[in-house]
Amino acid sequence: MEFLLTIFLLIKKKKSFFGFKPLSPTKLKNVVVSLGASFIKLAQVLATRSDFFDKEYLDELKELHNSLPPMSANHFNEVYNRAFTKNSFKSFETTPIASASIGQVHIAYTHENEKVAVKLRRSNIYSQVMAYIKIINSFNILFKPLFSHYTKTP
Repeated sequence: MEFLLTIFLLIKKKKSFFGFKPLSPTKLKNVVVSLGASFIKLAQVLATRSDFFDKEYLDELKELHNSLPPMSANHFNEVYNRAFTKNSFKSFETTPIASASIGQVHIAYTHENEKVAVKLRRSNIYSQVMAYIKIINSFNILFKPLFSHYTKTP
């Protein structure tokens, strides 16, 4: 709810609403990350809207494009072991070179010593995205008037 109220206040250029003040740029980014993949994607789109957000918010939200936290070690092991066997690669770097909302990319070497990039999708990402789409669709009633009004050119 903090996320939605903050977005509403920022778009409307309001300092508060019934005593609620927008989250700081860093706190907003952290809340978005905690909400998961679909909200990260939404925030990535919002990060392109300089007509809605001040530079401080844009800078924080733009970080969601390329600097998300990697999977935990347990999550990584679960995803890796579901996709590959222990001997699938000659070597596999467990530290990702990139981490995004849907998954992360690792460097590995085949048994022929060829360097490859391997993308691991976060577990249950499909069901999470589908659930988030339902949530976002329900909030469309709130956001549609804001976007249709504010995105029209004068």
